[in-house]
Amino acid sequence: ETEEINFNPVVRFTDPGNTNASYIETSPFSTPGEELTLISVFKSDQDQGSNNFINTPALIGGNVNSTNRDYGMGFFEGAVAVNTSSGTTFSATTPKIYNDNRPHIALATRERFGRTVTIFMEGQRAARRDGQNHNYNGAPSLGIGNHSQGNVNAQFDGDIAETMVFSRILTGEEQSRVESYLALKYGLTLSPNRDNDGNTNELISGAINEGDYVAGDRGIIWDYADQGATYYNDIFGIGRDDISCFNQTRSKSESIDAIVTFNSPSAFSTDDSWLISGNDNAVIEAVGNKERPASINSRLNREWRVQETGTVGQIELTYDLSAITGTPFGNNNLNLLKLMVDDDGDFSTGVTLIDPSSIDIGAQTATFLVDFSDGQYYTLGSLEVNALPITLISFDTKATSDNKVKVFWATAQEINNSFFTIERSRDAENFEAVGFVEGAGNSDDIIDYSFFDKEPLDGVSYYRLKQTDFNGEFEYSEVSRIKLDLAQSSVHQVVPNPVNQGENFRIAYPVQTEKEVRISIATANGMVALNKVLSIKAEDGEIQISTQGLSKGLYLIRILDKHNYQITLKFIVK
Repeated sequence: ETEEINFNPVVRFTDPGNTNASYIETSPFSTPGEELTLISVFKSDQDQGSNNFINTPALIGGNVNSTNRDYGMGFFEGAVAVNTSSGTTFSATTPKIYNDNRPHIALATRERFGRTVTIFMEGQRAARRDGQNHNYNGAPSLGIGNHSQGNVNAQFDGDIAETMVFSRILTGEEQSRVESYLALKYGLTLSPNRDNDGNTNELISGAINEGDYVAGDRGIIWDYADQGATYYNDIFGIGRDDISCFNQTRSKSESIDAIVTFNSPSAFSTDDSWLISGNDNAVIEAVGNKERPASINSRLNREWRVQETGTVGQIELTYDLSAITGTPFGNNNLNLLKLMVDDDGDFSTGVTLIDPSSIDIGAQTATFLVDFSDGQYYTLGSLEVNALPITLISFDTKATSDNKVKVFWATAQEINNSFFTIERSRDAENFEAVGFVEGAGNSDDIIDYSFFDKEPLDGVSYYRLKQTDFNGEFEYSEVSRIKLDLAQSSVHQVVPNPVNQGENFRIAYPVQTEKEVRISIATANGMVALNKVLSIKAEDGEIQISTQGLSKGLYLIRILDKHNYQITLKFIVK
């Protein structure tokens, strides 16, 4: 599969349990030494394995004449497991599972003298076990995606992007170089707390600390201390490094809420050239952020920072705004966007504004040409008032249990707002007023409104808001579609609610024929935790969603079909 993880290819392994399942076997090699380092970059949602390495899906596996002497690194019920002995049980297993179908870097080492096995995930120690017997003798080769002699139960199901094997333990500096290479190549953020002791940015070797990204020549290309912990989120970057054969001209963080892509339109002319970026992990959209020049009337709340090593030159920077509520609703115009570049992180003054070089209305993307200097900050602004996001920060409809339609919305920073008119339509073209709600006049607070249509239309109908100022000027909201079956209404609800962390919950969602819906889960402060498309069959009658990866707290889930029929529910993870 090409361009699967941060625009890089992967090998996709499928059909676990099939005796004809394919895998990759290395050419014959000498017996590994007493010490070993195994590395795999993978992505999977596989949930198989038994409590022994022989019958566990293998990322990297060795086998000796179909005996019990299997060894390597595997994927046991979503956890990363390592076996280094002639026995069948695991030498070490991570307590956390990683079958979230997101990319991960697994690195495992075997020490000779302490007989210690250690597993690192994204650069942080995830498991360690001392006093393990080691016996790797005899295996003539290694398998990728299975053992070196294929085993049905050892078949891996998922993507493997890269595999490395060293016949010794990497030094701290070497591990930093290898993990930096893999993290930047595959758009992953390394941990700034490698030894998992709770203290970040501790010394590893020489000038290299935890959280630093390191080039092949040992130069630090993302300095955790200089850039600050604030911007150590969603790290990604482009660069050329001849020592490590690295040439990444296009990059985007694999984080689920990443919206920025770097692209070098031409090949790098100079070796050891890097442009790395991270963000402050602030809520992407938040009204009332006044830190902007006078000409900018609205902006994204999140900010990014760059570190440049060498000379990268002009790049294409693309913002993906498809998940931003401020666009494309209302009169938002991508042509009015401005890339805001600043030297000190205060976007009030001294900001360079850059016009889009191209926009894509369908994809909701805007691209800018920019030549960054080391240490600069950037974010996105607009000439429109409240375009990112608009003053009307939410507008929705839902059916109640007594066959009414609740129309509800929220505003922020109302200016001379006289009243709202709630309008309804059968065809989304011809609207009629069904109610009025007074506005707040002038306000910088978030205000929630609601209106109940007590005599709604049966079947599909459409609602919108008409907001009228004191001077008579007005504007419309986006349109919300809703479908009622007044003869047989069904209430969607999350069951169970609250739901225990790590467990699944269900939502009743009957369909007559198979259809696709988009599921979006956001935290209470608006951060998107899940956004994907699911296919629901008539025989299902419900949607099952895992809370794996969700922290404890309140969440908002939206289910949207292709007709823009939307269901919005709240649930709590405890």
